[in-house]
Amino acid sequence: MPVPEKVLAGIHDALVHHSNVNRGGRSFSVKLRSAEDIRRLRCERLRMTQAEFALQFGIPIRTLQKWEQGEREPEGPARAYLAVIEQIPEAVVAALRAELNDGVVAV
Repeated sequence: MPVPEKVLAGIHDALVHHSNVNRGGRSFSVKLRSAEDIRRLRCERLRMTQAEFALQFGIPIRTLQKWEQGEREPEGPARAYLAVIEQIPEAVVAALRAELNDGVVAV
């Protein structure tokens, strides 16, 4: 009998939490965005094409396509990055532009 995805996800989260606690770090959970959530953020909230979103936020377009098609799920830092983009996209754009203008990052 196959194990339901929700159960596997819960086990994974528990292991990550346990690992973080053992290293003395803080643990928090970032909501996993579904393929539809990511597409909705890009299309409806930000009104961007895949190419625009990928370029604006420095995400490889193929990665974005796989997320939106449900072939892959964002992990770790990518989940956190999407959460920040969802909450304050203007701040992310401003920070990336400041880095670009300082010559530190070429996005």
